[in-house]
Amino acid sequence: MKPSHSILPFLALILTRFAGCGPIPESVQSAGAPGVCPTNAAIIAVTEGLYLPLCGCAEAASRPPASATVTCTVTAPVMIQFQFIGAPNQAQIIPTTTPSGEFTATPIINLRANPRYNAFAFQMKTTGTFNFVNAFNSTMTGQLIVQ
Repeated sequence: MKPSHSILPFLALILTRFAGCGPIPESVQSAGAPGVCPTNAAIIAVTEGLYLPLCGCAEAASRPPASATVTCTVTAPVMIQFQFIGAPNQAQIIPTTTPSGEFTATPIINLRANPRYNAFAFQMKTTGTFNFVNAFNSTMTGQLIVQ
């Protein structure tokens, strides 16, 4: 699944305002106008030390600030996409709940080494609460609630 670039300018604005994360990559700044999340999909941004539910999560509607922890409530079936932005040294989102249903660990993402590989998606059909963590930053935790 190709990353949705239409939401990237919104992310740039939020990350600049709330996260104090420094310069936003040019690819994010010039990606185009904000858009709507695809049907039955949720996109969670992952940046240096922070998550941000961009769309599709019930929590995204309230426009929460970027945080080291995230909760994303969705209705099955749903495509979950982690969008890696802002060049963390390395990141890998892994499920910590057993069984994890269809929650698949992302590959190790290193945007500095391979900036074109910046998103990972999988489909969730199993309902339940699934916890996850960034394998390279244990303070970055999250919860995917599939109803």
